[in-house]
Amino acid sequence: IAVSGDALKFAGANATTMYQSTSLLAATMKQFSIQANQSSRIVDTFTAATQNSMFDVESLAVAMRYAGNVGSGMGAELEETVAVLSQFRDMGLEGSMVGTRFRQAMLRLSAPTIKAKKAMDKLGISYDSINPSKVGLIEALRELARLNLSQEALVPIVGSKVVADFNKLVQSLRSTGEVLEDGSIKAGTTSLEAFLEKKRNAFPRFFFLSNDELLEVLGQAKNPRNIQPHMAKCFDAIKS
Repeated sequence: IAVSGDALKFAGANATTMYQSTSLLAATMKQFSIQANQSSRIVDTFTAATQNSMFDVESLAVAMRYAGNVGSGMGAELEETVAVLSQFRDMGLEGSMVGTRFRQAMLRLSAPTIKAKKAMDKLGISYDSINPSKVGLIEALRELARLNLSQEALVPIVGSKVVADFNKLVQSLRSTGEVLEDGSIKAGTTSLEAFLEKKRNAFPRFFFLSNDELLEVLGQAKNPRNIQPHMAKCFDAIKS
């Protein structure tokens, strides 16, 4: 499989199985129409999420199952979708709830009900200004943060089932607006480097290994025979 190398990196960085890693990457490539030669982009984005939020691989995979197609369908980038999902996850929501909250809120914003339109008219809000399908996911959330609506005002717009968590998301993004900047979202892709740096600092002999070699060692930790070829670089005595 073309993505097997990146899948191995992801498995090594996140202590998950090769099967789970490959399945998640393949599903995401399909959702966001990402080519096999760009699979490293998915690995970087997901590793950033698992290292910088409460997501683990399992909960991230579940969240993406519910939310990925919606994010892609609105024209959102993978990085943007995962960044917003991470905000929901950090509220303590489980993976399935993260995905359904995102899905429900975005569908309501993209196709407002008659009740929602009346509420927005009363508040003087343009439908399109907060429609992620029209202005993009990040811009829609940025506008909602700027409007600083009360939770009560958001009820007819996003629905009563979603409103409490969605309001927390908007308020969080309002107080830390830099999270919404495309650059800072994508800056999280350096987290894989930071993760490997921590491993090398904990065991300095890992500095003798390349990133790919170290990820393979971490991913195959339960299979000593598979990592033996790399040990010669870490310990000179082994060569003899």
